[in-house]
Order: sequence, then structure tokens, then C-alpha cells
Amino acid sequence: MSKKSLIINIICLLAIIPFSVIIQDLNIFKTILTLSITIIFISSFHRLSISQNINIQNNYNDSKLLSIFLQIIKIILILSGIYIILLYPLSLITSKILDIQSLSIIFILSGLIIPFYPIIKVTNEYLEIKKVNKINVLQLYYIINTTILIITSIFISLVFKLNTDTNNIILISSFILSGIITLTIIYLYLKKYKYLTIKNLLAQNKNHNKPKLTKIIMSESYISIITIIKNSYLYISIVYVYYILKNIYNYTSITITQIITNTYCYGLLVIITIALIIIYIIEKKYQLSNKQPKDINISAIYYRLAVILLPIIIIMIILSPALWTLLFNTNNYSYILVGLSIFLFFLIFYHITLKTLTTMKNKKISLIITSIGLIFKLIFTPPIIASFYRMGYPLVMGDVTSTIISYIIVIIIGNYFIQKTYKVPIFSNLEKILNIIYNNIILMVELILLQLIITINPTTRSKALLLIIIYSVIAIIFYAIRLYIAKRNKNRKKE
Repeated sequence: MSKKSLIINIICLLAIIPFSVIIQDLNIFKTILTLSITIIFISSFHRLSISQNINIQNNYNDSKLLSIFLQIIKIILILSGIYIILLYPLSLITSKILDIQSLSIIFILSGLIIPFYPIIKVTNEYLEIKKVNKINVLQLYYIINTTILIITSIFISLVFKLNTDTNNIILISSFILSGIITLTIIYLYLKKYKYLTIKNLLAQNKNHNKPKLTKIIMSESYISIITIIKNSYLYISIVYVYYILKNIYNYTSITITQIITNTYCYGLLVIITIALIIIYIIEKKYQLSNKQPKDINISAIYYRLAVILLPIIIIMIILSPALWTLLFNTNNYSYILVGLSIFLFFLIFYHITLKTLTTMKNKKISLIITSIGLIFKLIFTPPIIASFYRMGYPLVMGDVTSTIISYIIVIIIGNYFIQKTYKVPIFSNLEKILNIIYNNIILMVELILLQLIITINPTTRSKALLLIIIYSVIAIIFYAIRLYIAKRNKNRKKE
């Protein structure tokens, strides 16, 4: 990922903040639910890549490049059609489990979103291979998608006064509209510069040396399965939380939808934004995409992650009411940020572990390890939520905790096999990591004690911002002093 792509992704993800302000108390639960299952289907296209299949074909020219491109588009359209058909029975099953009406229309509409991202991604790759740098269609898609979503949210909340189902259908339709607009722009662009003409299409249709569809689909398909497993956590969490809170603990539907919206939409997107930045820094520094597990300094990566993540998590936990107020102008659900801050730590370690596992030659082990984490999630989420109920903690944090434990299981087992297979030293920096933990415990104690002195209640954004600035300055001073002491001690040892 380039720096420009990262910035656009961050801007698009943080658009959730104005979006939450605009829609206010509108119920968008059905949109979140349907998008969570749509993401799973989109994940199946994760490894559909032109460059991957060019490697299979060995030598290639423009004709072969176009042939592979069109074959991949054909695969996307065929599978998307199958997924749209599957979404109907899935809507009936989900509707039965959650006792929610009118899911069929919105599920099928969400199915129409599925082909847009993979087609645009492959088209962007096609243009990059042909060394066309005039337009990045994937970035364009993100911008159009975000813009139309914000405009749509303004209309349904401020202009039209419609019922909940209609609002959710319109929101889903905005994603379809953005996909259609982007594909139209792409088609006009390809036609204008003659990268794709009717003559080429007819020639490819007659081409008997086209790469086989099955060969393209099966190319490293296990990585797509791992991605599907990774992205299925969100849908499972939403279904579990809604069902358990409604049927076992008698929460009202309105309360549940507010909890889910704030946790798995607003809060999670903020966390993903932070995770993207940190993963970008790590992958840029250690070049993870271009290395085999034996060449990756996992110990150094874990040490670097500890240095970056621990102070961020501590500040986010201590300042969760202020941060939530600053972002969403309320501190009613600030406890969500506490749980998701801890989730952030393990999410990044989970990502690094999966990234390393997918480069291993033993595909079976990689699939088994990721599946174990998901099975744990499926089995142990209800009892963990029940334990949170007995302890008097927010029940949704029980689901977040079950996901964290699932990640920890994958991290431990995954790193065990990585170390066993490639003899990679994973804990060679353990002493340094423990020292980082010790320093951050001191920072946490100081910030907690500081709360007794600074009694600003972050009820408004201005107060929240003031509190965040004060604590951030103190944290910076703390680390500056610690760094100065460490350097002085190092110089004394040299003398």
C-alpha cells in the first residue's frame, strides 16, 4: 500500500464520524448486518490477481494479459451471481434466528455490491501492469463511495422522513450507485485510451488458449479461505450479540441496535483506522510482503509493536470518555473504546501472524490454525458473555473478549509452528519487551493518579480536546525523561 492509498483509506474510514453525526439516532442495524455478510463473500476474491496468474502462465504479452483480465472478471460475475442466490436463504435463516422481518430485500440488494470491489481492484491491477499511472480506480472508488454515502445520509436524516427499512434500503443502494458510477468512469476511460475495445473483446472471445477458470480460482485459494475466516468474525459477533442480548437477557431491540452500531460500526472503524496506520509502518519498515518467514525478524517486529502500541492503548483506555466525546459528541458508549483498545493490540499481532502463516508452504497447518480460532469463537462466546453478565460488565465486551482470546490462540499456535518450522527466534527481545511493559505500567499509574488532580468532565468536545491535550503532553514529557535517563545510563556504561 502506498502512502497516498493509506491517506485516502484513513479519510474514508474516518468519514464515519460525520456520518454518525448526520444520521444521529436512525436505526442502521440492518445495513451493518448485511454489509458484515457481504464482506465475507467479497473476501473469497482476495487472491484473484492478474499478476498471480501471469506467474502461472510464465511468459505473457498484451493479448495474454487481457485474456487473464477478462477471465477473472468472468469468474467474479459468475461467483457473484451464485452469492446473490445464496443470500436469499441466508436472509431467511438470519431473519428466523434474530426474529427480524424484511431482511430478504436488503440482503439481495447487498449482494449486488459484491462484484464491484473485486472488479475495480483487478482493473486497477490491469492498468498498473500496463503502466498506466493516470488514474488509480481503486482510490477513486473509495472516494466516490464515501461521498455518496455521506450525501445519502444527509437526505435520509434531514430531507426525507422515512421508515427504518426504507432508510436501510437507501443506504445499501448508495453502495450500489457508487459502484455503478465508478465502473462507468472506468469503462469510459478504457474506451477513450483504447485499453479495452470491442475488437479486443471479440478476439478474446474466439481465443481458444484462454487460461482455465478453475486454474485461476484454485491459485492459492487457501489464502482466500483464511481471509474469509478472518472476516467472518464480524458477522458472527453481530448475530451472537443480538440473539443473546434479546433472548437471554431481555434487552430491547432499540438498545441492542444502538450497542451494535456503536461497537461494530463506529468504534470498530476507528480502531481499524489506527490498525491500518500501524500495520503500514511495520510492513514498510520490515518489507513483510517480500519475505519468507525464515527471513522475517519476528522478534524485532513484536518489540516494535510493543513500543508503538502499549502507550497508545494506555492513553486510549484512560481517555476513553474524552476520546469518544471528541469523536461522537457523547460519552454514553465510551466503555466500548476500552475493550476495543485492547482488541487493537491483538488484532495487529493476529494480522502479522496470519501474514506470516500464509507464506508457509504447509497450507493445511495454516488453515487448521485459523479455523481453531474461529471454532473457539463459535463455542465460547455465549459462556464468556454470561460471565460478563455475572460480573456486571457490559455484555458486548464479553463478545469482544471472546474474539481477543480467539486471536491469542491463533497467535500462540501460529508462532509456535513458525518457530518450529523455520527456527525463527521469536522471543529474543523478551527482556526489552518486558522493560517496555514496565515503563508503560508506570505511565498508566501516573495518568490514573493525574485523574485525581485534573477533574475535567469531558461533557463537550472542547473539554474533551483540552483533556486529551493535557494528558498527551504529560505522556510525551514522561517518555522524553525516560529516553534521557536511558541514554545517560548507556553512556555511563560505555565509560
